Amino acid sequence: MASPKYDIIIDEGADYAISFTVKDDNDDPMDFTDFTGRMHLKNKIDGNITLDYSPYISIVGNLGLVNIIVPASATINAGFINGVYDVELESSYGNITKITW
Repeated sequence: MASPKYDIIIDEGADYAISFTVKDDNDDPMDFTDFTGRMHLKNKIDGNITLDYSPYISIVGNLGLVNIIVPASATINAGFINGVYDVELESSYGNITKITW
C-alpha cells in the first residue's frame, strides 16, 4: 500500500477534525485492531518534531477508520505557518504502517 499524500490546513486556534478509512490494494478496509496512532508536525521534512498530535488519534481497528480530532487549545501555538506531518499506526508487535504524509 502506497502512503497517500494529503495537503491539510489547520487554522491556528481552531478545532481540527478529519476521518478517513485506510484500504488495502483490493479496496477493502485494513484491520488495525490493537494498533495505536501517532501524528507529528514539523516545520520542514528533516526538521525536529514541533507538535505531537498523537493523543488526538482514535482508531476503529476492524473498519480501518482513523479519526484525528485536535482541539483548538492544541493548535493555538504552532510556531510556524507551513510545515509537514505524518500519520503512522503501530501494531502491538511494533510493526509501523505509515498511512499519510
